[in-house]
Amino acid sequence: MKLNYLNSSAKLLLLSMISFRSLAVHADLTKREAFDILRSQGVKWQMIRTISEDADIKVQETNAALRPKMQLILKQFYARINPIQYGGDEKLVIDQVGFGTTGVEFSWPLLDPSARSEAKIAVIKAASSRQQVLQNETDLTALMLFEYLNVQRLRRQILVMDANIERSQLIFKLAKSKNKVGAGIPLDIARAKNLYEFDRLKKINAYNKYLKAQHDLATTLGLEKLKTSLAPLVAKKLAPEQLRELLDRSLEIRPDLKTAELNVAAAHEFVDDSKKIIFPKLTLLGEVGTTQPTLLGLPARTATGLVGLVLTIPIESGGLITAKQREALSLSNKADLQLKQTKLEILSQVKEAMEQIISTEEALGATENYVATVKEENEIAEKRFFNGVSNILDYTSSHANFSAAQDTLTEAMFNLEAAKLNYYRTLGSFEGYFKE
Repeated sequence: MKLNYLNSSAKLLLLSMISFRSLAVHADLTKREAFDILRSQGVKWQMIRTISEDADIKVQETNAALRPKMQLILKQFYARINPIQYGGDEKLVIDQVGFGTTGVEFSWPLLDPSARSEAKIAVIKAASSRQQVLQNETDLTALMLFEYLNVQRLRRQILVMDANIERSQLIFKLAKSKNKVGAGIPLDIARAKNLYEFDRLKKINAYNKYLKAQHDLATTLGLEKLKTSLAPLVAKKLAPEQLRELLDRSLEIRPDLKTAELNVAAAHEFVDDSKKIIFPKLTLLGEVGTTQPTLLGLPARTATGLVGLVLTIPIESGGLITAKQREALSLSNKADLQLKQTKLEILSQVKEAMEQIISTEEALGATENYVATVKEENEIAEKRFFNGVSNILDYTSSHANFSAAQDTLTEAMFNLEAAKLNYYRTLGSFEGYFKE
């Protein structure tokens, strides 16, 4: 017996060591760590990056119009000649004479105002694309953090439900015990059982939602599944000075506002470009190579070369020039209006984010007070029930109220954190959110 006791103690100690070691290795996944995983492994994040890559390629293509171009040309022509013309036998088969040319052609646009404007537009659009990438990354980060927050919310609900199930199970056991000694009521047993089964059903539904929320978060992060748990849900209120900085900073760092400003610059450059369509273009053309004529097997080599200037002055192109100028003006007007609309939307989003923060903070404070009151009431009902002063109906009703109050508190915490998440998204940066 003593040996079995020692073996059991050793196993318990070993399991305890393994458990503590596991806790040390598998720490909770923080919001910052989740963001790092999103940037390094997220497929959606990598897809967003391709937007700026396409824009950079467009810049290279437009710049190519201003650079020298060269191509190697190999030509070979064949002709049949009657040998009789050269004193040969008329019965001979007609001979074949070949003429070959090998050379390098090149062109260099010395003056092309329209091409230079298009190159500038491409550079501006590339910068705009990079800002669009930042905006898309901000939106994707907000989505990931919201999914992270949803997992936290459901996890907290499950932990609360576990405690409620233990309490309702205890009530059910007490009701059955009283009934065995003749002090209970069959209806009380049914009520206690219904309360217990209802708590179990709530947990099952919440756990199914929890599994789906975990899957959604893992997919966004680019993982097959989450290998660690998340940090617990904690709701913290923002300091007043943090709210005051929102307006000024959002107008400085919002990527969508910078994108709108760059689009305006590109549109204005497009207008200037449309005016340069009728400007003259000057191009340097040339060809350098050798000609190798072959006549009756007698080769010869002649060097050739040609260099010249081409001046092009567009006059009219069937209304195309006028149409392009009108298109440029239309795009410029749209870009100006879009910039104004973006500023108005940002101001509206800022106002909404600030109001949401204030209202959710007030709601959380009121909910905390409500939960404290319901908890006190539940403790009184519990004591009265155990002392035999009240029946089980009072206790089950109090338990249900306390359970609902805890759910309300979880939702209030979730709403505040969601409001803060929207606040930092409106700001255009999540650095402050990660530091909390």
